[in-house]
Amino acid sequence: TKWSIGVDYSAGRWTDFRFYGRSSDRVIDNYMLRVGGEFVPSLFSNKLLSRTIYRVGLYTGKDYINADGNQYKVRALTFGFGFNLKKWSNYDNQSTFINTAFEIGKRGSDVNNVTENFFKLSVGFSLSDLWFSKRRYD
Repeated sequence: TKWSIGVDYSAGRWTDFRFYGRSSDRVIDNYMLRVGGEFVPSLFSNKLLSRTIYRVGLYTGKDYINADGNQYKVRALTFGFGFNLKKWSNYDNQSTFINTAFEIGKRGSDVNNVTENFFKLSVGFSLSDLWFSKRRYD
């Protein structure tokens, strides 16, 4: 498939949190909605950019931290690339990827005492090769 789309919703009940039996007024219930997709032009191409996976997404929600009595809203835009270093084939079913991701977002708003603009860079390696195989012949 060339296209993939995903949606994720999560919620947390932080008002039930207790620290040594005491409740904390610094946390509130939170939620987060994430939407993203990816596109692969051609897995079977000989060109690196045609085998690259292009990803984009965004998320928005409410943070569980309630430091100043106002709710912290969180929103961010994410995008990234998955570089397939080896041409995929049905015979060996192996792939090696270098995954990169960039995230730009903001936590808080004009009503909060503290706001935060953030930027995140991630690099990951996904190795799916045959590392150890028992030789039958010397």
